[in-house]
Amino acid sequence: MPKEIVIKEEISPFALLTSADTAKMDQAAGEMLETLMENAGRVCADVFCRHVSSEKTVLIAAGPGNNGGDGYVMARYLAARGYQVAVAPWRSPKTDLAKKAAQRWQGKIVHFSSEEAAKYAWVVDGVFGAGFNPERDLPDEISDFMVSAKNRMAIDMPSGISSDSGALAGKIPAYQRTIAFTAKRPGHLLAPGRKKCGTVEVCQIGLPPESFRAMEIKFFHNHPGLFHLPLQIFDNQYSKYIRGVVSIVGGRRMPGAACLSADAARRSGAGIVRLTVSEEMLLPLVLVNPGLIADTDPLEELLKDSRRKVWVCGPGLSPSEAGKAFEILSKSEVKIIADAGLLGWASGDPLRLRKASILTPHEGEFTKLFGTEGDFSLKKGNRLAAVQAAAKLIGTVVLLKGSETIIAHPDGHTAINLHSTPALATAGSGDVLSGILGTCLAAGMDIWEGACAGAWLHGEAGIRAAEKEGGWPIAEDVVKELGHARQRAESLQK
Repeated sequence: MPKEIVIKEEISPFALLTSADTAKMDQAAGEMLETLMENAGRVCADVFCRHVSSEKTVLIAAGPGNNGGDGYVMARYLAARGYQVAVAPWRSPKTDLAKKAAQRWQGKIVHFSSEEAAKYAWVVDGVFGAGFNPERDLPDEISDFMVSAKNRMAIDMPSGISSDSGALAGKIPAYQRTIAFTAKRPGHLLAPGRKKCGTVEVCQIGLPPESFRAMEIKFFHNHPGLFHLPLQIFDNQYSKYIRGVVSIVGGRRMPGAACLSADAARRSGAGIVRLTVSEEMLLPLVLVNPGLIADTDPLEELLKDSRRKVWVCGPGLSPSEAGKAFEILSKSEVKIIADAGLLGWASGDPLRLRKASILTPHEGEFTKLFGTEGDFSLKKGNRLAAVQAAAKLIGTVVLLKGSETIIAHPDGHTAINLHSTPALATAGSGDVLSGILGTCLAAGMDIWEGACAGAWLHGEAGIRAAEKEGGWPIAEDVVKELGHARQRAESLQK
């Protein structure tokens, strides 16, 4: 995982700020807060002017806190640039900074009503921002006001959306654009809030370095810049064993699933891939996959080879087969990627998987593992917290697959991966991911970083395969694109 969050007095470009992080930043900024509010309002005006030049009427909805203060400052700058601006206060300013900003606004003030909102070409939402309390419902008067607007832009976060979870607290319309200060929030990336934010533009407002040093950021937007993917280095010292050995437990139930994992491991850069098979499956597998090494010896014998440090267990296996294999593997000091049948084996008792390195459930498997109540509920707005709770419970990395893949470490470090495509919703896609994860760990990557890398590579390969196959790739098509996906990731790391 990232060892250094702040680089050269700047926040990581992949960081996601929680409401707690923002509070720490504000506290560390101290006397600079007034300057920061002025900067925030100015950059909001800059963004608005870049994207809106012809429609000149703007209504700023101002809340009682500092988000509303940003709105008052933005109104001043827009008016100075020739826009017809009015401010509609939802409540009177309460903070000292918001009061000062309101006093400096000498322009038009209108009543906060749906009728007023409908009169203007644009409404800018400065009511709550990232400080909205997700435990309360959004007042109907705010919801009705925003719904009545022709076009909407939000400062920090559309009102009524939790910046930490993306949960909605009422009827929230879709916005065209959201301006985020310093970094995005988890709620900008997580459904259902993500679908309401529109284009999210991150703007810097001049936070001092001590503000960043006050935080221990643990949430990230997944990107190749977040992890270190070992590069291909071909020299006299380079060998297939340095690239890593991935071992996969095969079975009789669905041998094709294990073969897909094996193919993905080979295509994504593993030096050697070995698949355990039954005697009757040995010849057919070797004929179809001549570069794949098939083993028929018992697992206990295979584990004596110290070079075989990473195992994929679950694809194509029945729960009982996977469980028996896992109990043998877990007695050795090897890294285990748990998928499919192995997750089924532990349904209702996730602590059985404490010796695994990465769990890769989809939503249904996660629910069977951890249940639907309390901290583990995957209801909308709770996915992030549920995966974090699961990782903490069993002490291993949990990768929840989906349109927004969440990768959580037991210590709280969490990445959200949106680099994907709906085309990956095809049989065998999860098996491919398991093979990629095996490659990443076999190459010596940190477990959490390896999981982040695997999710991104899987998504990139899926995107490429979908483009080539008219939007309808199968798992084998995804495998074929893994070399190009890795090349793309390496180019983004340079």
